[in-house]
Amino acid sequence: PVDLTAKASVLLALRRPEGADRALEQALQHLAPGGCLSICYVVDPNLAGYFVGSDAGVYARLRKRCESEMLKQHRKEALGVTARSADSARALGYEVKVVVRVGDFARVTAELAEHLAPQLVVTTRSRRPAWVRRLIGSPVDPLIEATAVTVLEA
Repeated sequence: PVDLTAKASVLLALRRPEGADRALEQALQHLAPGGCLSICYVVDPNLAGYFVGSDAGVYARLRKRCESEMLKQHRKEALGVTARSADSARALGYEVKVVVRVGDFARVTAELAEHLAPQLVVTTRSRRPAWVRRLIGSPVDPLIEATAVTVLEA
């Protein structure tokens, strides 16, 4: 068994505000005192489209404006979540780096993991219910394949 408490750096990969506090707690459990925590919040540009809906019955210009506003709102939310998480970790004496990016979650997280070389990635990525994960596997599989580091779901 690997002693995760000896890890020098952990990447906390967030995709949504729900569960961010729990994921932060888990990340800090696996980080030695004085270690480095990198917090990455990935804003999915497709989420705006999910909320606005399809092109049917919606004028293209209005739809684009709505998507743009939704993206701004998601980005603002991401900045708030990462700032709170960073403040909490810094108050406990950890070194913290924060990144907010727009893009595909698995790709952005894998690129950051390759660049930062953490020993552990903790993520809130899962959107599948537990019974679905048991049937078809963990949704972080592509992330595990891409990063070559241990990935934990909070």
